[in-house]
Amino acid sequence: MKTCGKLYSSLFLSLLLLLVINNCVKAQDDEEVTWRDRLFFGGNLSLSVGSVTAIEVNPLVGYRLTPRWSAGLGFDYEYYKSSGAYYGTYWVRPYSTHIYGGNIFTSFVFLKNFPTEGISLFAHAEYETLSLERKYFQDINETGRFMLNSFFAGLGVRQRTGRRSSLNILFLWNFNETQYSPYYGNPVIKFNFIF
Repeated sequence: MKTCGKLYSSLFLSLLLLLVINNCVKAQDDEEVTWRDRLFFGGNLSLSVGSVTAIEVNPLVGYRLTPRWSAGLGFDYEYYKSSGAYYGTYWVRPYSTHIYGGNIFTSFVFLKNFPTEGISLFAHAEYETLSLERKYFQDINETGRFMLNSFFAGLGVRQRTGRRSSLNILFLWNFNETQYSPYYGNPVIKFNFIF
């Protein structure tokens, strides 16, 4: 447990150092913008159909604190339905569940227009909390829900698609991965768009 605390402290201090450096060294392309220009929206939608049906919606809203640093929050919702399957020697009965929660995030662009115009590399950190049903995730017969907290950090690639819009691919590590996590191991790969 002490190791996790040191890791979180190191990540926090590293991110803070990047922010201080960014504020001290202003980019030449800075321009005067209003708070509305700094606001952005986005998210992702995903759909999987078959023996497992998964419908996921993740809207987000954020604010560009500087031209390279942004922060925001998002909402997570997923409908998950399994028609049942064999796993090794045992049968998992059909079920459906709703997973929902929220997250806060921050991103820092450390390489702009690399390797070509319109592509940027950025660091990303995210704290997420999800509400899950006990009977499906904790393998017990209790009813009700429990909260699962996850801390993600990693890198992303941003492809600009317009003056204010972009597509992002994130490669994140879940530092609080547990047996109850709805993600399938590390790294967690996420796609989103912002405008």
